[in-house]
Amino acid sequence: QSEAENEELRKLRTEAAQHLLDRKDATSIISSLLEKNGDLDTLTATCGRPLLSIAAVHAESAPSVELLLACKADVHTAARDGREPLHYACGRGDTSLVRRLLAKMANPNSTCEMGRTPADEAILTAHDGLAQDVCRVLREAGLYEDDRDRKKWVTRSLKDSNEDAWRADHEDIELYPIPGR
Repeated sequence: QSEAENEELRKLRTEAAQHLLDRKDATSIISSLLEKNGDLDTLTATCGRPLLSIAAVHAESAPSVELLLACKADVHTAARDGREPLHYACGRGDTSLVRRLLAKMANPNSTCEMGRTPADEAILTAHDGLAQDVCRVLREAGLYEDDRDRKKWVTRSLKDSNEDAWRADHEDIELYPIPGR
């Protein structure tokens, strides 16, 4: 591909990412990217995440998630911080998306740079009932062990930091808004 074509694809990825971050439908932009043979799994310049990870964060992005999965976006492509789409779906407590990602062979044992698994994301960021639901889905699939080391890590993590300290960058704070703030 020429430099101009690469630049056009970069702009489309950036525009799609911004639409997803703004909780807008990005299916038409993603379709344009696909028509031009653009790589869905390239990390975006906007926030260093693949489009599927960005879409997995917001319920409003369900049509974009469906399109990305239908077009075989890689469920294993990690963001700069090592989190995969399953981490974000678990962090949001979206059991339906968690099931779809697991069906596409997402790795429930993947860890981000901070050593957290998707189950850890659910425990740390999803609302209580949703975190329990996600962990139940992971257990039903036989993919989550509730071991003592994980309990110790979560207890230590919550005790030693406030709820924002583990977030590595400004985008994460926007992606995981804290109710009441």
